[in-house]
Amino acid sequence: MLPEIKDLIKPVPIQGEIEVYPLKAYGHFSEAISILQQGKFVLITDKFSTGLQLLSELKNFLRFNNQGSFQQGRDKRNSYRLLSHLILLEVRNHLLVVKKAPDIGWLRILYADLDEFALSFPELQGLNSSWQWYRNGLKLPVFPHQIFPWFGCYFPTRFEHLELFQDYLKHYSGQRKTAIDVGAGTGILSFMLENAGFERMIATDNHPNALVGLAEEIQRKNSKRIELHFGDLFAGNEEKADLIVFNPPWLPAIGKTENLDTAIYFPPDLFDRFFAQSSSRLNAGGKIVIIFSNLIKNLFPQEPHPVEREIKMNGRFSQLALFTKEVSAGSSKTRRNLEHRAQEQVELWVLGVL
Repeated sequence: MLPEIKDLIKPVPIQGEIEVYPLKAYGHFSEAISILQQGKFVLITDKFSTGLQLLSELKNFLRFNNQGSFQQGRDKRNSYRLLSHLILLEVRNHLLVVKKAPDIGWLRILYADLDEFALSFPELQGLNSSWQWYRNGLKLPVFPHQIFPWFGCYFPTRFEHLELFQDYLKHYSGQRKTAIDVGAGTGILSFMLENAGFERMIATDNHPNALVGLAEEIQRKNSKRIELHFGDLFAGNEEKADLIVFNPPWLPAIGKTENLDTAIYFPPDLFDRFFAQSSSRLNAGGKIVIIFSNLIKNLFPQEPHPVEREIKMNGRFSQLALFTKEVSAGSSKTRRNLEHRAQEQVELWVLGVL
């Protein structure tokens, strides 16, 4: 059974009486930043652009730039996140109560039962950006369809790993009866498997928004071969498959795991659980494909590569093939360290049961 709208993951609305510092465009941004540092709310009361200006001033105050180590950059982003989420906008009748504000359709869909509340400015920016992608669609180079990603669902903005998987499917010679797409997200890999001639795809995900969005995509594309299962990893499904595909997060979660971005950082036990459950879910001659990256070696050289560790330590799977592809050059505007990007390769591991 698919999740219902009320069960979806979304920014938590702020309701009731709260103390706020009202800010207009002619206000003092330095005073507003001081209020934020005290852990108090600042409410934008005139124009949407005032919130944008305050965010810019806050970045300058924290001296945002692309210098320093990966960890220093993460610390700055965490400070910015904490303070910026104290900047609020009021929502009334599913519209923002400031001038020249965007119309964000998610406010009507995700908060249909609420008439008046507040959300933080960055959360509203995220909702607005997501709404534009959802409304306009995203064209991918690996198949002719657009996708319309739902709010809260990770979708690729780089495509080397998808191109690598497409090349693999062109040369795939195994059975094409059943495939399992673990952590399907927007369903890109499932649709690629469908286009490659697989008769049946089982797409799983533990993120409710992903399953609701993917159900819409399936209906939009009139697909008859993709089944959805809500839950962790294999979602309790015991069926066997000819091909299991897994595109996990590429970086280990180190330190605090609160508010973990699970599309980017994987928890310590993820791969152990995946491999333990995979070994009994392959048909004879079946294969596992894991789409990964060498970023873990570049950014966290002290951390073991989870696929390499599984092959060497546990005696469950053998490496049948490893394909790699260099990523395209990063933008000079990014706040991330471009040196690591220049050394990055995406990886496609093919494993078989020993």
